Amino acid sequence: MAVSKKTRLSTLQLEIDDYVHFCTKEARPSTTENLYLWWFQNKARFKNLYPIAVQYMSPPASSVSSERVFSMCGLIWKNSRRQRMAPTTLKSALIE
Repeated sequence: MAVSKKTRLSTLQLEIDDYVHFCTKEARPSTTENLYLWWFQNKARFKNLYPIAVQYMSPPASSVSSERVFSMCGLIWKNSRRQRMAPTTLKSALIE
């Protein structure tokens, strides 16, 4: 039997309310605590929020685009004809 969208939303809302209550009244994770471990230890209680939390705490799979920008910046900056380039000019060259 399929669960209706309204039932799923109300279940999720109850879980969110439980999470807010848990963090404000019981055991908020400390700033030095490993959040992955905290979510893993509490995944039975927050079974719908756990996958969302893990997804949003994960780093992007690739940093290729940022490395490409740094590489291009190095090529432009080290060019002997551009030694007096102002930072704003370099920024313009990278954005275009």
